[in-house]
Amino acid sequence: MNLQEQVNRIQEMMGLNESNFLSAVQRRIRNVDELIFVSADEVNVQYSICEIDEDEFIEATISKTLDTIYWDYFSDVKSSSPEWGEASKMMDKYARDKYGEKLRLMHQYVCP
Repeated sequence: MNLQEQVNRIQEMMGLNESNFLSAVQRRIRNVDELIFVSADEVNVQYSICEIDEDEFIEATISKTLDTIYWDYFSDVKSSSPEWGEASKMMDKYARDKYGEKLRLMHQYVCP
């Protein structure tokens, strides 16, 4: 057993492996930047952007982004688990803070 495996085993025994999950979330939060506008395009195709209001567009776009991140990177964690709940909240807040207004303006530009 190498040193990292020993550290992981000790952390797991002590209940400290949550930091590994938080580290993974912090690394993956950058994926929001890569996926947000791809998700916006998919929402536009699925709903026709002008058929939904700005808030629904923002909600659907962020939800689709988080779903993609979950299935691509966190599917080994139950979607109903507290860990995913916390991760989802962190990424949702990040997406809303960074892209909420941009998505709103996008909607307004397309649907005056």
